[in-house]
Order: sequence, then C-alpha cells, then structure tokens
Amino acid sequence: MEWVHELRKAMPQFAHRRGQQFSGSPESPDVISDGLPVQWEVKRTETAAIYPWLDQVIADCGEDQHPIVAHRRNGKPWAIVTTPETLFHLLNIAYPAVGLLEHESEFKCSECGKQKPVEDRVRWGFEHVCRKCEGYLFDKAEQRDKRRHG
Repeated sequence: MEWVHELRKAMPQFAHRRGQQFSGSPESPDVISDGLPVQWEVKRTETAAIYPWLDQVIADCGEDQHPIVAHRRNGKPWAIVTTPETLFHLLNIAYPAVGLLEHESEFKCSECGKQKPVEDRVRWGFEHVCRKCEGYLFDKAEQRDKRRHG
C-alpha cells in the first residue's frame, strides 16, 4: 500500500503495515503503526468524501488514538484530514520548545527517563530522546527492518 510506504520512509522508527491483510477482518484498520497513537483511514480515490471518512475514523478510534484520514488522487500528493484537537495535540508534541522550553536547560528523555541537557534533545516520532537513546532506537529499527525485509 502506498501510504504504508510513505510512513516507512518518513518514520522508520515505527513498524507500519496494512491492517486488514494481517488480521483478515473487515473491521481492521487500514494501516497499523505500532507505537503511534493513530487510527488511520486511507483512501486512494478520485473523489473525496472527507466528512464521512472522518466520521468513520473517529468511530473506529480507540480511547487513546488520534483519527487521521490520508487521501490521494492520481497525480496528486497525499492530503491529510484530521480534527482540530488532533492537529493541535500533535503540534504541541512536535514543537514543545516554543515559549515553554526557552528558559529550561534540561529535558526528560522519554526512552531512558533521565534528565539531559536541552542541547542533547532529538525528536523521535512523537517523543523527545537523548542522542544516546536515538542511536539505540535507530539500531533497533534497522534490525527490525532487516528481519522484516530479509
């Protein structure tokens, strides 16, 4: 699936796969991204029915998941539709340094749990990790990809 390929390129630290093929159930999500709190609805059509798709992905969402619709027409780039709550939540995670962390000198690494200097902070998916943990996570993702793809 094209969207899985896009996710693997953009976020190799997470395992992404087609949902319905793995579980065989029509109720399965279109795409599963292990470790991401996202419910995907993927549409590859020439016509768009954004609100019914958004309603569907919201209905399918788990309690701690964020609804996201990925849509693409032939010859066009992918378009993403979500709720304002999800957009603002993800932006706050991706850019916490705006205003809040300007005066802080340390952050807590989400992988090892240790306080580290802000200069050592690296974004890893929706989390912030130290450079040492980034190397560890990258190696782990690379090993997983080798096992998955031979």
